[in-house]
Amino acid sequence: MGLNEEQLDTLIKKQSKKLLTYAFTASCAHLYMYHAIFELPLVEYAPIFVLVTLFSTVLLKIIYRNFAITAFDRILTNNTKQGKVEKIKKTGYENYAIAVSVLFTNSVFFTIVILIGSFFFSTTSGPNNYVVSVGLATTLLTLGSTHHLDY
Repeated sequence: MGLNEEQLDTLIKKQSKKLLTYAFTASCAHLYMYHAIFELPLVEYAPIFVLVTLFSTVLLKIIYRNFAITAFDRILTNNTKQGKVEKIKKTGYENYAIAVSVLFTNSVFFTIVILIGSFFFSTTSGPNNYVVSVGLATTLLTLGSTHHLDY
């Protein structure tokens, strides 16, 4: 990993509540879509919605962290070649890496859920469609986010 790995991990831990809020918001955004499009009653399917939302929230928070580390490493690698390491230490590219990871993860997450839910599983019932599309999207993103990490 990069030069400022400890600083990035510290920053991610400090912003843990904020990342959890972003992940929860992204996970809950699909509830409205499924309520409006499939006309699913929220109260009747509340246990399913709660379980899938909590599952996707936890995984999205992990994905945010993994992509932030990858983004920061790429920023560090590109600027190390140009001799700008001291500038990176001073300017706080860690916040930029976290913002990029949240933006990228949410856009890919929403796209995957919409594609899976609208095209691949459009004939299944609403609750099954919700569980499969959100669960599959978070699983695919989790696998993709750990691909570039060197443990």
